[in-house]
Amino acid sequence: MVVKNAVLIDALRCYKADVKIEDGIITQIGSNLEDEEVVDIEGRYLLPALIDLNVKTKDAKINRQALKELEERAIQGGITTIALRPDLERQITDEVTLEFVKGTDTKITILPLIQAVQQDRLSEISILLKKGALAPFVSADSNPYLLARVFEYAKMHQKVIHVDPKNALFRD
Repeated sequence: MVVKNAVLIDALRCYKADVKIEDGIITQIGSNLEDEEVVDIEGRYLLPALIDLNVKTKDAKINRQALKELEERAIQGGITTIALRPDLERQITDEVTLEFVKGTDTKITILPLIQAVQQDRLSEISILLKKGALAPFVSADSNPYLLARVFEYAKMHQKVIHVDPKNALFRD
């Protein structure tokens, strides 16, 4: 199949081109490509997949049904990889919850974030990162001492911290 007149974006530029796809794999990008099956998308963007770094389940629960619904909605939106926020009804702060999320069979990639600070104490950050969590997740209004510790763990494991921003009220 050839997709004609697609707008493509790479690290250097945005340009219009034809894309040849064989067995689900892009085999050629160029001009005036031909094939038996041709789809002209005239100026629409052609993207391989999208990644969403800020996802919660609809009902804030972690169970198979919620993850399957999340999978369906993601696929409909062209999203193939998500970072699942841990601030759900059952927070991702332990190995059991992390393994449940990672072990759920879906057509998308679910990368669980871990709730790094819970009720003014740290979760098992190092263990959870070693078990495959994407990164620590913190609320911006967490205890500053604990936030500093989370940053130390993130640096040690070379992870980016995901922060839930909060409005701060400044008082005299």
